[in-house]
Amino acid sequence: MDTKSQALDKRNKTIQKLIIKIIPVIQKNGFSTLKMDDAAKYMDISKATMYKYFASKDEIIDAIVGRYVDYISEMVQDWSLTDNMSYVKSFDKVFQQSLLMAVYLSDIFLQELGNLYPHLYDRLSNEVEVRNEQVREFFDLGMKNDVFQRLNPVILLIQMDTMLRKMIDPKLLMLHHLSLKQALSDYYQVMRHQIMKSEFINIENSSEMDLFLNQMVQKLSRQ
Repeated sequence: MDTKSQALDKRNKTIQKLIIKIIPVIQKNGFSTLKMDDAAKYMDISKATMYKYFASKDEIIDAIVGRYVDYISEMVQDWSLTDNMSYVKSFDKVFQQSLLMAVYLSDIFLQELGNLYPHLYDRLSNEVEVRNEQVREFFDLGMKNDVFQRLNPVILLIQMDTMLRKMIDPKLLMLHHLSLKQALSDYYQVMRHQIMKSEFINIENSSEMDLFLNQMVQKLSRQ
């Protein structure tokens, strides 16, 4: 790698580190009222240093969307469905992906992105749809191989996204006296019982899912 490429790589890595610092604030509060002074504070750098990487708020939002698009594109994969256990593991992966998307693609972020940056909203939506189409195909395969119940894959995806967004809403959890961990764990079990045929429900992969949910609870609790 030549000197110019090394410098560009270093710059890109720094941009990603700065974006990671500000994402929790934007996913929670949106960005329509975000000022550059505040952005620098959240990134834990001086305003002068921030301007070396982002000339405007537009560039910050563009970088965030770029990171999301890259992340979602990595979710898209060829399913290696060799046996019944592989369907169970892949279902867990779909659930985990859906939770991550519900957290990071928050309602307020998507609403403001659609209103203020429709071209970025379309770019992000297109990538989400590619992923969702693959998940619909996965559900179809599971039904054809008699692992999953015969259900509408489109409705399953809508339900999962809608319910996970509800499960991470602190006001809703408080209203129903639920902890975040309990809500997510119980909803995961609800989805397993709804989607999988009875003979596959008890094929466990709970330790990995429990670890993932604990990590998500810790992450959300720090916000």
